[in-house]
Amino acid sequence: MRVVVAGYADLSVKSSSVRRRMIDQLTAVVDGRLLAAEIPAELSAGFDRLIIRTPDPAAVSCVATTTPGIAHVLEAEAVSAELDAISRAASDLAEVHPATDSFAVVVHRGQVADGVPGSRPVKEAVGAAVERITTAPVDLDAPDRRYHIDIRGERAYVGTDRQQGTGGLPPGVQDPVVALVSGGIDSPVAMWQMLRRGAPVLPVHCRLGSGDEPEATMRAAACVERLNERVGPEARPMLTVDLTPVVELLRAETSDLRMLHLHRCLLRVAARLAAETAAAGIVTGEVIGQKASQTSRNLGVIDAAVDTAVFRPLAGMDKAQIVEQARALGTYAPAIGPTACEQIAPRRPQTAAETEAVVADEPAGLTAALRQCLDGVT
Repeated sequence: MRVVVAGYADLSVKSSSVRRRMIDQLTAVVDGRLLAAEIPAELSAGFDRLIIRTPDPAAVSCVATTTPGIAHVLEAEAVSAELDAISRAASDLAEVHPATDSFAVVVHRGQVADGVPGSRPVKEAVGAAVERITTAPVDLDAPDRRYHIDIRGERAYVGTDRQQGTGGLPPGVQDPVVALVSGGIDSPVAMWQMLRRGAPVLPVHCRLGSGDEPEATMRAAACVERLNERVGPEARPMLTVDLTPVVELLRAETSDLRMLHLHRCLLRVAARLAAETAAAGIVTGEVIGQKASQTSRNLGVIDAAVDTAVFRPLAGMDKAQIVEQARALGTYAPAIGPTACEQIAPRRPQTAAETEAVVADEPAGLTAALRQCLDGVT
C-alpha cells in the first residue's frame, strides 16, 4: 500500500490539548486542498504523523510539502513492523538504486507496539539488504540516498529521500491579520510569512492611480492567488481600495513628507478593515532602511497613525533573501514591474521625520478623502 507520511512542524512542541487541536486543523486544511485538486486520498491523523493513503503519492506530496504546518514528507510503502517485511520493502526500493550511489539507513520511531524491533536491528537488516542488491557503499555523513524507516504502532513506512516541507503552523490556528499587498516583490513574501505561522490573511490592495494601474492590481491578485492555493479553506479573497483621490490630494498639497502621509493612509485603511473583520493586526512588506520612508525612525512615525498592531516579518531581511523566497513561492515573476511609489515619491524625501511635523503637514481634507475611498472597498 502506497502512503505519504507527513511529519508535523512547530506544533510538535505544543501541549497535548493544543497539539491535538492543531493536528485536527492541519488535517482539515490538507483534506480541503486535496479535495479541491480532486486527488483521491484517505487521511489518518496520528499524534506524531499524518498518514495519507493514496493511489497518487506524488500529487499528494506536492500538496503536503507546500502546506504550512508540515515539516517533511515521505512517499513510502506501508508494511508490518517486522524485520522481514521491512527488509523486503527496502529491497524493492533498492532495485532501482544506482550501484555508484552511497546510502544510509535512518530509522524514526514513535509509539510502537510490543515486540516491534528496535532501531539498531532495523538498520542492520535494511543495510544488509540494500548492500546485497546494489553493492553500493555506506556513507553516514553525506549519502546520495537515504532509506527512511518510520515505525508507528504495528506499521512501518519504508521510503527513500524524505522531502522537506514548509514548516510553521497549520493555517487557521492564529487570529487573522490584514496584509497590505502592493503588487511588488516584498509584500507577498510578508503575507506568506504570516500564513505559515498559522494566521489567516485578508489581503488588501490599494490602487494609487499611477501609470502602473491596472497592472499593479493584476500583479497583486496573481501573487495572492498563488499563496492562497497553499492554505486551501483558510484562504481569503483580496479586497481593493481605490486611493486615487488621496494620492492626488497628497501630490497637490505635500512635498518631502508625501510618502510618510501615504504610508500612514495605507495603515489607516488596513486598520479600518482590521476592525471590521476582528483581525489582530496589520502586515506590511516594509524592510528597515530599504527606502527613505522605511528608516527605523520613519517607520515609527508611520505606525503612530493607528492603534492597531503592525507586523513587519521582513524587517531585518536583505533584498536578495526576499527575492529568493519570492522565487521559491512563485510570486517573483508576477510581481515584476514598476511600482507606483516610485512615481509618487518626492525628489528629496525625509528620512528622519518627527510625528508632530507630519501631523501638522497633513492636508485638511485628507481624512474626508480617505473616508470616501474606504466606502468603495471591493
